Amino acid sequence: MKKFILITMIAAMAITGVACGEKKEEAKETQPIVAEETSEKIEENVAEEVETEKEFEYLLYLKSKEYKEITGERFVVQVPSDTEAMKLYDYVIKHLLSFGDELDYVVNPIPENTELKNMEIEDSKLTLTFSKELSKNAKSEDDFKMAIGAIVNTMVAIDGVESVKIKIEGEESTVKGVELDEFKTFDTTFFPDK
Repeated sequence: MKKFILITMIAAMAITGVACGEKKEEAKETQPIVAEETSEKIEENVAEEVETEKEFEYLLYLKSKEYKEITGERFVVQVPSDTEAMKLYDYVIKHLLSFGDELDYVVNPIPENTELKNMEIEDSKLTLTFSKELSKNAKSEDDFKMAIGAIVNTMVAIDGVESVKIKIEGEESTVKGVELDEFKTFDTTFFPDK
């Protein structure tokens, strides 16, 4: 309906302008109408873009610099609203693996050079396969256990993941005192006593 009225108005102005010999005036009068229409389209597009993104909030479990404990640190990123869950899981685990000195009171509990080799999920059970550096580069048995706890806690804190099984390339089911052939849920081993 707006287009019909707009076309009728433009036609009426054109006829009036031609009859009076004022074509330049017609062009000036029609520009605001076109600009209003364009601005409405831009506002609609911006509204659509806003609706297509969402905040994704997650926790990384990191090692305290001062104490033998892990703590959850909150992060928020904007992601497309149609992002698949596996891409979110991949983003989070890679952020944990690559975490540097972004915060001055925590460090990454994951041993250096550890790489994610594979990730699968079935019925809210996530299986992560890591390179052998996860166990090989851990400085102690407790550091290895803390790394496992940090991975499990980080991932089960995400909606859609209830438990995590960790595999390490070329390793058996038990590594440094940790059973790896079972699904694990939230680990409270390295939390401060209250």
